[in-house]
Amino acid sequence: MLSDVNARLRHDDPRLPERLAEIRRRRAFTLASTRDPQRFADLRDVCGGEPLVAVGLGIRAGAASGEDAQRERFDAALNDAALVSELTLEDPGPGRSPGARWTTVVEHVLVAAAGRGLTVVATAAGAEDDLVRALRRQPVPRLIVHAYRGPVRAFSRLVDLGAWFAVGPLPDGDDVAREIAATVPEERVLLCTSGAGPRSDAALLDVRRSVAAARRMRVAELQEVVRANLARLVAAEDRLRAAWERAAASLPD
Repeated sequence: MLSDVNARLRHDDPRLPERLAEIRRRRAFTLASTRDPQRFADLRDVCGGEPLVAVGLGIRAGAASGEDAQRERFDAALNDAALVSELTLEDPGPGRSPGARWTTVVEHVLVAAAGRGLTVVATAAGAEDDLVRALRRQPVPRLIVHAYRGPVRAFSRLVDLGAWFAVGPLPDGDDVAREIAATVPEERVLLCTSGAGPRSDAALLDVRRSVAAARRMRVAELQEVVRANLARLVAAEDRLRAAWERAAASLPD
């Protein structure tokens, strides 16, 4: 079974049936990310009949996300989520520190996830050091960092904190993305089809080939590493393990 730990699926995408059919054809266990509780509910309704897809509950740690109502909706939806995916840390801007609302949302999400033993997928473009500080204050059982493109210092600290890394599309000429793909510890590397930008998605097989090339591995060797890593990750948590078992049971021998 292939795997995609951060797929962008939209409930209102007219191509969604085609994408779900492709997931089924590729036999790809897929963790879909969302941006907020409403999109989470909408996507679950549409994808509920496809056992290969587990929908994650997302939230954005920006100024608009700091309202109490948003956190309350997040807490209510979290009871039905397989994981938190994704926690998006928005860059507060050059020379600026995260505000109280930003910090409150991030810490609230980490506390909620830790209390339920859930995996968190996080994106922190421009706010990597802030993510490290937040995780030191409130660790979570399992963290997957998606589309990391930040400084080496923060990358090393995230590795030390036990983070896994979802490596996605590697655009031609993007030396930073390729260096990160090559540097992720072998026991922490996972694959995803979504990149750092809104229009940077790629086919899973293309991602496998490009990441294998960056790591100087055969595609089959990389796939076996990723399969073993994901099996180890899902085995540690009830909700993800149930989603994984449901997906495996839906595939013909």
